[in-house]
Amino acid sequence: MRLPESFPIRLQLLGPVSVTRSDAEATRPLLTQPRRLAILAYLAIARPRGLHSRDTLVALLWPESDQSAGRHALRNSLHAIRQALGDEIIVTAGDGLVGVDAGAIECDVLALEDDLDAGRVDDAMNRYHGELLQGFHVSEAPEFERWLDAERRRIADAVLAGAWRNAADNRASGDRDGALQAARRASALAPDDELSLRRLLEFLDAGGDRSAALRAYEEFAERLTSDYGAEPSAETQALARALREKPSAADVLAAAPPPRVHIAQPRHSLPPPGDSTPSTIERRPFQLRRWWWGVAVVALVMIAGIFAFTRNGDDANAAAPTVGRRLVVLPMENKTGDSNLDYVGSGLAEGVARRLEGIGGITIRSGARSEWPAATRHDFKAIGRQFGALVLLKTTLTKVNDSLEVQASVVDAATSGERTVATRRFTTDGLRDTESQLAASIAGAVFRVPLPAVPQLPVRAANPESYRLMLEGWHQLLTIRDPKAARQLFVESTQLDPFNSRAWAGLSSAWSSGSVLGLPAPFDETFEQVEAAANRALALDSMDGSAWANLAFNRALKYRNLSIGTELIRKAIAADPSNPEVFLIEGALYRHAWDWDHARDAVRIARKLDPLTLLYLEREATIDLCANRPEAALRVINEELAMSPSDKFAQRARGRTLVLLGRSDEAISAWRTQAAAEGNRVLADQLGEARGESGYWASVHLEGRRRLETVQSRLGKSYVSPVTLAQAQFAAGEIDAGFQSLGVAERQREVALYRLPCMPDMDEVRNSPRFAALLKRVGPLPLR
Repeated sequence: MRLPESFPIRLQLLGPVSVTRSDAEATRPLLTQPRRLAILAYLAIARPRGLHSRDTLVALLWPESDQSAGRHALRNSLHAIRQALGDEIIVTAGDGLVGVDAGAIECDVLALEDDLDAGRVDDAMNRYHGELLQGFHVSEAPEFERWLDAERRRIADAVLAGAWRNAADNRASGDRDGALQAARRASALAPDDELSLRRLLEFLDAGGDRSAALRAYEEFAERLTSDYGAEPSAETQALARALREKPSAADVLAAAPPPRVHIAQPRHSLPPPGDSTPSTIERRPFQLRRWWWGVAVVALVMIAGIFAFTRNGDDANAAAPTVGRRLVVLPMENKTGDSNLDYVGSGLAEGVARRLEGIGGITIRSGARSEWPAATRHDFKAIGRQFGALVLLKTTLTKVNDSLEVQASVVDAATSGERTVATRRFTTDGLRDTESQLAASIAGAVFRVPLPAVPQLPVRAANPESYRLMLEGWHQLLTIRDPKAARQLFVESTQLDPFNSRAWAGLSSAWSSGSVLGLPAPFDETFEQVEAAANRALALDSMDGSAWANLAFNRALKYRNLSIGTELIRKAIAADPSNPEVFLIEGALYRHAWDWDHARDAVRIARKLDPLTLLYLEREATIDLCANRPEAALRVINEELAMSPSDKFAQRARGRTLVLLGRSDEAISAWRTQAAAEGNRVLADQLGEARGESGYWASVHLEGRRRLETVQSRLGKSYVSPVTLAQAQFAAGEIDAGFQSLGVAERQREVALYRLPCMPDMDEVRNSPRFAALLKRVGPLPLR
């Protein structure tokens, strides 16, 4: 039976499942048997899209059957699907792969994902009639149920994140009613989630409907008490109290000076160098500051009535960029000539971005900590296209005698026209105040009028040295990638100021990174360190996405339960949806579960938030290598090298990938060029003599022996994980010793074993039966 081309199959998987023809005369369900529905749903939406292994389907749906019986049952089910839907609905490749003809099926899940990718959030939400395969169950198929649970969470998370992005975009474009409607709709998707409730309260308050915010809180509290016998968290209760006690927008307007039409010259509106007057927007737990800024900005918008940059009336030649939906914070240029001050530049730019993101009315995309290629850094048009933004924020750090000076300019991405909006001279004792002054001047420029003095809650003065150490710690962690140095800086910062929430969040990230980069202590000890630091950060600022994500990663490994981690990742995304680190940590979590497609999706979201940072391309290539997809990895690495030909991480990854593809001589040649450029003559000479795969591995072992000697010198003096020792042994070519060390790690149930498929040092034995048996024994991080 051939499938009529004019009557494709309609597959509804969101909410109650149904399979129908699109013609009006045949609307009765065409499939009802659970396993056949499960097969059709899996073939239609499982990732990667396309053909799937018959053995995978057998393992999912007939786990207790032997291979022969399972394959027979699958053939019967596929035959029944063809009988009901048409012969051409099922496509095959040989005897091993099977799929569905995507052109013959209209599937609501695929349409929803297309809508989200295209930014059609309203259309996507209209398709979301309920969770994936609502009420659907296949008996005696636990692996299918695990897959289904993961897909339900993934789709629900994507819709929720899209809904909140839609609300933020509406607010950024000045559509207050649209923002409030979108926020209510987003909150309704997760009615029992307190983070979503707090975001709704902030949207309602910033939109001038404080009474609606209080009603929403009271309804939530009553439902929580009625259904669970519990009460809202301390953070949510504190937010409700602040809403009841805060002054109205009319009070703020009455206290504000009359607005001016033109932007005052920033250097006249800033305190002179050395002035220690406290800033009006000093940093405190981040969500508390948003309310005051939101009121002030809404009031200003009502007065000014427009959202555009205009030419300063005193300067006819100034650029006149118009405000888009996003403002991109470019990496700060350090022109002091002192690379030791790089952390000041990246920290200041990141701090300004965080402050601007909290005031409402602007969607911030921050590349403040990014290492953008030199060719891209000054191509403003390309940056604007990548981020979908018209306005860029450019900052420059210079040295003037014993002081530092930062200059901030807004740039029209379309014309590259540039206008200075603030200049501030300071010392490292005044970093926090400088961020505050810059953010105020920039916000004033964006909204065409200076910000008035904003009523502020009593705040504790920050310790300047603690703040400086915190900024340097983040620089070491995210840019230099030295978690040990970062930990020390964060510890010193928290000792000087125990209320520095960002320092506590950084400390949790530095400890958590040990689970990925090599444990500095036994995992149980590391677990306690991450927990303590992240919980302290959240007690001070419950909207810190990095801290939430670190808890997610840490607890998932501790309890060997992926679902614990994914629940907390959802909280991290809801609290801090524009933080790329959250999605990087999510990717790391899925890597430990060997869920390569989810891991790659998370990294790609991070890249969308900051599309010019090479780190995300590097991580995407790493995931493809974990999944043993070297062809895909090479495409990503070549893209990375096209952006930055000298990037040493990409060069080394390319060599590794070429070897996995059987192109060892190309890998050797590229590695030799890199070694010579780095001044490593011994390695360059070795590579000059190397030929083929054996020559490549001999060179790897030459480098690895030095590393193994360093690791062995630490034995008995400091903690060395058996996995760390095994990696060094494999790198040095001591294969048997490496497997013996991994055996020790197995007996100790080391969580680092979940990273085995991603370890470059295992490439030499990756395809060996011995390594395959080890992977089978260890298995991925379980979904429970």
